[in-house]
Amino acid sequence: AEGLRVRTAWAELSIFRTAWRWGKAARLHDEPLHLPAPSSVKMEKVRAPRPTRDEAWATWDALREQGAPEWLVRTYLLGLVTGARTGELYEAKVGDFDLDEGTVQIGRDRERGVAATKTGARVVYLDPAAVATLRPYVEGRAADERFMGDRAQSTMSHTANYLRKAAIAAGAPAHPLYGLRRAATDAYYEAGAKPEEEAAALGHSIEVAQRHYRRIRSEQARAAARKVALGARPVPPTPEADEGAEVIPIERGWDRSG
Repeated sequence: AEGLRVRTAWAELSIFRTAWRWGKAARLHDEPLHLPAPSSVKMEKVRAPRPTRDEAWATWDALREQGAPEWLVRTYLLGLVTGARTGELYEAKVGDFDLDEGTVQIGRDRERGVAATKTGARVVYLDPAAVATLRPYVEGRAADERFMGDRAQSTMSHTANYLRKAAIAAGAPAHPLYGLRRAATDAYYEAGAKPEEEAAALGHSIEVAQRHYRRIRSEQARAAARKVALGARPVPPTPEADEGAEVIPIERGWDRSG
């Protein structure tokens, strides 16, 4: 069960329960069955693979070069520059963009005028480079049109296959669209953004970001260890250092003439 989620492991264990019931009904055994409760199954949590920012951009370039569907090229780009959830990427409308202001509304149901995601609608601010890259995919289209366009009959397996091939060509780890959200969290922290700024842009709490999204790479951990230098012993002052100090006497009286 190592590496499996609790629900997956419990589903696997249910096979043994079914076999045990069949054997007992067939009078092949009369032994009790002891399976752990779902909450007591201990497994390492599996995190979705994530690319670095450079790897993500290289993957997007590879998607275009390999002739991936236009809807996937657009959706990947939007995830790359916003870190939005996969469902939010699929539901984004052209009218959600205000490129003159450099913003995009994420998670808004335009037809009902309410939030369409579990954490509510939010405004994501785009840097000038992101605006320039998005502009050809936004301008000249109807406001009520989905940004990704027509998904045709692409299935999840087709999408995963395109992403896998593009990641391999880019020298990046194979990752789903959701991996871009994790990469965006890392990018915010590595750029020195405050935790509340990252949380506002990605639409989750600081606790969620720290527990589920943030990852410290080995080179970052090494740099932090060198900066903190826990193993460096304090250097005591030496007598030679005291000998060269200048002594300034303190006046014992006050000049009261003035």
